[in-house]
Formats: sequence, C-alpha cells, structure tokens
Amino acid sequence: MSTDIAFARLEYPAVHDAEHKRRAAGAVAEGFSAGYTAGMRAARAELEHELARVKAEAEASARAMAEAQEQRVAALTTASEVLRQRAAELTGDAQSLLLRATVELSEAVLGTELRDGEHAARAALSRVLAHPDAGEAVGIRMHPVDAALLRAGSAESLPPIVDDASLDRGDAIADLPEGWIDARLRFAFERAKACLEEMTP
Repeated sequence: MSTDIAFARLEYPAVHDAEHKRRAAGAVAEGFSAGYTAGMRAARAELEHELARVKAEAEASARAMAEAQEQRVAALTTASEVLRQRAAELTGDAQSLLLRATVELSEAVLGTELRDGEHAARAALSRVLAHPDAGEAVGIRMHPVDAALLRAGSAESLPPIVDDASLDRGDAIADLPEGWIDARLRFAFERAKACLEEMTP
C-alpha cells in the first residue's frame, strides 16, 4: 500500500463582492460626513465664543467711555459753579488788583502815546491849564523838546514856557507864586497807586 498523500488545492470564496464594496463606500461616506459635521460644529462653537468675547469687550469699553464722559461733565459743571461763586464773591483785594492792572495798562498805553512828541506836549499843557489854579501860573516848566514844539506851534497867550531837562517828555510843572501844579504823568500814576494801596485792607 502506498503512503503518498495527495494534497488538494483549497479554493476560498471571494469576499470583495459588489455588496461589500457598496457597504464599505457607504461607511466611508458616513464617516466623512460625520467628521465634517463635527468639525463644522466645533468651528461654529469657537466662532460664537470669539464673537461673544469681542461683544463683551466692546460693551465694557463703551460703558467705561460713558462713565468717563459723565465724570468729565460733572467736573466741568463743578468747576463752572465754583467760578460763578467766585465771580459773585469778588473781594476788595480782587477789585484792587483789577484797578492796579488797569493803571499799569494805562501807563503802557500812555508810553506809546508819548512817542508822538507834539501830541504829548499839548497833552501836558492841557493838564496844567485844566487845574483850577492855572490862572496864577507864572511859568510852565517842560522838557526842552516839548517846550520848543509848543513855542513853535502855539499862537495863544500862555504863561512863559521854561525849559527843564529834569522833566520827562510829556510832563509839565506850573510854578505858582506859592507852590506849583504837578502835571507829571508819573506823579499822577503814583497818586493812583497810592489810592489803591489805601483801599487794600
């Protein structure tokens, strides 16, 4: 008896049939769709979260700006009320300061006016003649330049005009039989300032 064994070739049935391919394709499609949907949901959630954050920051910034604006308006209102009260409560000191500033401003303006020599000379003469005792004047002392201008341009009868180089342009002093009339601008301003000093408590 022979001991040789005969082997037969096994044949396996094909598993990649059409139905299997269809199911596999469907599973892939479902998996892709599910992944895409999940990704879109995650992206939408992240976008909504970011939009909510930006909106909250914008609202907080708007509230802060509104509060700051209200504070500025309140501060301006308070300052305005304080200034109004101060204006209504001007003291003698404040009034004296105002008057002193007016005098100093007048000095500056007159300093500019004195650049017109003839005008300054005639103004000095007018101040002397306006004094109640001017009719008693025996002579009027003025700066030599002013005196020369008046002598050259005046036809009216005047007391003798005497040169006095110690006087400034625009100043005049009338000599009386007893005393004198001081029409110096500096003297007038000094008197005004002295009055202001007396008014200041």
